[in-house]
Amino acid sequence: DCEAAYRALLDLGFDPTRVLLAGESAGGNLVLGLLQRIRKAELPMPACAVPISPVTEMGRVHAPLSRAVKMGQDPILPIDSLHRIDALYGGGHNAADPELSPLYMDCTGLPPLYLLASDGEVLLDDTVLLARRARAAGVEVRLDVWPELPHAFPLFAALFPEVREARQDVVSFMRTHLQ
Repeated sequence: DCEAAYRALLDLGFDPTRVLLAGESAGGNLVLGLLQRIRKAELPMPACAVPISPVTEMGRVHAPLSRAVKMGQDPILPIDSLHRIDALYGGGHNAADPELSPLYMDCTGLPPLYLLASDGEVLLDDTVLLARRARAAGVEVRLDVWPELPHAFPLFAALFPEVREARQDVVSFMRTHLQ
């Protein structure tokens, strides 16, 4: 569906250098999967992408390490429910497939990425490890790890004053890459 939507934008004449992708948690996973499909189909890449706290490993509930270490700290994403989510999302497909587990993808040729996470969430290492892989592949990467906030913190503007700054950083990154 994400690929169909992106193709529709291109078919309608939208300039891909004026398109950006963003998603949080499972949405971040979808963004990373879409980037792989765009590359595979040899479509032009969008201007940039912003995966926020993306799920990048769908096959192992307790790996990367932050999932086990922070399982009792993250009030938004309890690790106990992650295995059920993984099974529902992946169905019978191989969870090591990079479209399901972007941690294993070839990052070559991706557009600039801005990754955000919190040091208190179970998906911290999903984000950090992907950022490392993308940088090693020559992708322009910005990684911000915010202290003491839960998973998906940019969604909770009414609860955390830091959200305003995080959102301003995202908008600034997007504007830079849309010019």
